[in-house]
Amino acid sequence: MSEETRRRAASEVLRESSSTAKETPSQETMRLYEFGPFRLDPAERKLLRGNEIVVLTPKAFDTLHLLVKNSGRVLEKDELIAMLWPDTFVEEGSLSNHIFLLRKALGENPAFIETVPRRGYRFVGAVRPIPRTAPTHLDKPREVGAAGDSSSRLAASPTERTRNRILGIRAGVVVMVGIVVTASILVSILRAPAVPKVLRYVQITNDGIAKCVNNCFPSAQVSDGSRIYFVEAPPGDWVVAQTSVSGGEVVRLPAILGGANHINVSAISPDQSQLLVTAWNEPQAEVPLWILHLPDGFARRLGDVMGWNGTWSPDGQTIAYSKAQELFIVKADGSGSRRIVTLPGYDLIEPRWSPDARVLRFTAIKNQLNSLWEVSPTGTDLHPLFAAGSTPPGNDRAGECCGAWTPDGKYFVYNSIRDGVATISAIREGHGLLRRARSEPAQLTAGPMHFWGPSPSVDGKRLFVLGEQSRGELMHYDSKSRQFVTFLSGISAEGLDFSRDGKWVTYVTFPEGVLWRSRIEGTERLQLTNLPVKAAVPRWSPDGKRIVFSGSTPGKPWQIFLIPADGGSPEQLIPGENDELDANWSPDGESLVFGESGYSPSSSIYVLNLHTRQVSTLPGSKGLCSPRWSPDARFINANAYDSMKLMLFDLTAQTWSEIDSGHFHGFPVWSKDAKYLYFSSPYEKGTPFFRLRVADHKLERVANANLPRGVAWGIWGAWTGLAPDNSPLLLRDTSMQEIYALDVQWP
Repeated sequence: MSEETRRRAASEVLRESSSTAKETPSQETMRLYEFGPFRLDPAERKLLRGNEIVVLTPKAFDTLHLLVKNSGRVLEKDELIAMLWPDTFVEEGSLSNHIFLLRKALGENPAFIETVPRRGYRFVGAVRPIPRTAPTHLDKPREVGAAGDSSSRLAASPTERTRNRILGIRAGVVVMVGIVVTASILVSILRAPAVPKVLRYVQITNDGIAKCVNNCFPSAQVSDGSRIYFVEAPPGDWVVAQTSVSGGEVVRLPAILGGANHINVSAISPDQSQLLVTAWNEPQAEVPLWILHLPDGFARRLGDVMGWNGTWSPDGQTIAYSKAQELFIVKADGSGSRRIVTLPGYDLIEPRWSPDARVLRFTAIKNQLNSLWEVSPTGTDLHPLFAAGSTPPGNDRAGECCGAWTPDGKYFVYNSIRDGVATISAIREGHGLLRRARSEPAQLTAGPMHFWGPSPSVDGKRLFVLGEQSRGELMHYDSKSRQFVTFLSGISAEGLDFSRDGKWVTYVTFPEGVLWRSRIEGTERLQLTNLPVKAAVPRWSPDGKRIVFSGSTPGKPWQIFLIPADGGSPEQLIPGENDELDANWSPDGESLVFGESGYSPSSSIYVLNLHTRQVSTLPGSKGLCSPRWSPDARFINANAYDSMKLMLFDLTAQTWSEIDSGHFHGFPVWSKDAKYLYFSSPYEKGTPFFRLRVADHKLERVANANLPRGVAWGIWGAWTGLAPDNSPLLLRDTSMQEIYALDVQWP
């Protein structure tokens, strides 16, 4: 939001407030507000529950005051931000965090603050405004010298009156000193601290070998003070590697981990003598945990523990690890495993202990959106680190993830992913009674380079991160040489689709997400969309005159747009802000079939009639996504929400049938004669391409990519396609991934 827009929004809110309330600021401060067991005093800036003060940060109090005095009215997020931070730019997450703190302070039964999706917040509790002078049910006045108190009727002597005056003066001085000291302490606690900043970027590795492929969450890059340990993915199997903290030659550890070809480094032990790693061959919900001894690389299983990743406690006696939707704690020798928390509907990864061992934080993934949570080691006080709803919809792998504490426990650093860019942010931790009163998040890095997985150095002065610059090379499979060769001069693009006559192609640039069209030979190129709109999966209309695509702007869901092939303004086809993705034309060009964002058991398939603009649900399609209409108009295929089953809908019989399972079905494409479905399986070794015959469900492998880095992970996964001659297409990953050290100034 620009400063001008912010000031305009603030003035509009002030104008509306004043016209509604009809009172001056001085009158406002003389008003109290009662709701439930609470009393809000704007003049004293106090929130009372009975006779007890509810501790709030200044901004949280201001937020509550605005909501209460506008009770029953939806306050837009932009309005609230403009009122609370009129001279400062802050992210929406700051507001969400204060709402979260207020809800914790007020309690959830009853819930006083309602979230209005994609708009803002409304105070829904019954509010009773009262003048300050009127007694309330929360006041308990005490009469001094009432009837029955004989001492009040006794006259004091002059000597006693003098002594009482001196004692009163002394008591007043003591009280004033106490107030001044308390105020100075509170000011020092609540004063916004200076913001940490990166002073220098140092590239540690420069070997050109991938550190992460196929959209994996980058492994931790951990240090023992003199060396950094991380994962590399050269052609063949992944390896654990090491190098000096000042840079130099990269050396591989001779670890043998049960023949696995994928490895993840999770953590280093407090005494820096061991690494905790996981190893696997195919994607699974749980894999063996291994202990890798340093410096010789000897590996042993952590008992019979199965999970995904983990970390040691500060004393080295226990290990916290995650498995699917559960978090466990086990002794360091692998015995005595016990579950401490379950978070249904989420996949849990990256648990991290606080340096004082009082808190565990971890990343929770749901529908490709990431969030940071925390819980006590006993499994109590489970809650998100930031308020729910602070993650914008419609952005692949958006949100917060992959955090770690600095060794002194003063800061927590983590990844913030917005609009496809991974940056590093930090929050200063609260302490004591204000443990949850954290500072506003400070963004330490900015794009266009991604920075993943911050890991503080032993002395806390540096952050080791994985720096990534995304890029790809377009290729197709040459059946004569049985190799993938460059296509369209090797441009960095994904989502290719061809006009029915094979003369035109439309595509989306990678990683920017800008929509283009051109002749098949690359001439007559025309840019169709502009940033900040991000486009995905474009499709030519059967008549070759229009292109339908899914588009998203920052903070908005994916929606379906239609644009003329010769350029123009994109038209949003379905009003509202629902998730809509992967639109495909019916062969007659009269309808579109589309899904939702996918990766959810609740997703469904829909059909849009382009003449009536009516939307209908495809029967029996719950839990399915990524639909494709067959060229002969007989079938619609779709993926199960986890892409591990390929389903076929018979439009005549109106029934579904399963035609393949056991593979990851990436971006299925129909052959022109409608006899085959082509798809890739990006998680399998060599990235195989398959052809499935619809008539008898016969599956055959037609190609292996066998690329050093695999297929580039684009907007919606590892895109693959089909050229007009039925040759497989892919975007080869040519991204740069190296380890960097960030020298940070911590206030």
